[in-house]
Amino acid sequence: MRISVRLSLASFILMGCGGDGEKREAVIPPVLSLETNTRVIELTHESASAKLSHGGPATWTYEWQQVSGPAVVFSSPENSDTSITFPYLDSHDSATIILQVSVSTAGSNTLTQTIEIELTQHAQRLADVTFTDENLKTCLNNYFSQMGLFIVPQVEVIVCENMGIINTAGLENLTSPRKLILRKI
Repeated sequence: MRISVRLSLASFILMGCGGDGEKREAVIPPVLSLETNTRVIELTHESASAKLSHGGPATWTYEWQQVSGPAVVFSSPENSDTSITFPYLDSHDSATIILQVSVSTAGSNTLTQTIEIELTQHAQRLADVTFTDENLKTCLNNYFSQMGLFIVPQVEVIVCENMGIINTAGLENLTSPRKLILRKI
């Protein structure tokens, strides 16, 4: 689900007639709009955007940061648009991550907005895939561990040579491999 949250420095400021008889225009301060998905899957990248309306001539600086939850990585924490890389969930079914973006001018005007994101596990973990051949199971577990693979969509290449594999049952659960090497030399 994508969400947009808005926060303004003040609702609005109206400057009516001054003491000098001049009429002044209404000054509407900038509004910060934060957009990103609020429910994401582990080990994915999501874009997030902080936009200002009525920004005026001021130069604004942006700062994305994490308030709580499992560590994320921002591609450009100093830009209005950033990509967020979400971590692997070790032993939890889900986790809550709170992110914050602050937008400020060289002066003292600062807008800050936070957003809560629910991080969930991918549908299938490699540890949950069953292989009937013990040699295949040993080879794949060692290979996945060596390559740092945790979830089924990460598996693109499988190499198990000279392992005495006689049954490949279970490989049908690995839907993303582009290359499979199971040979006896």
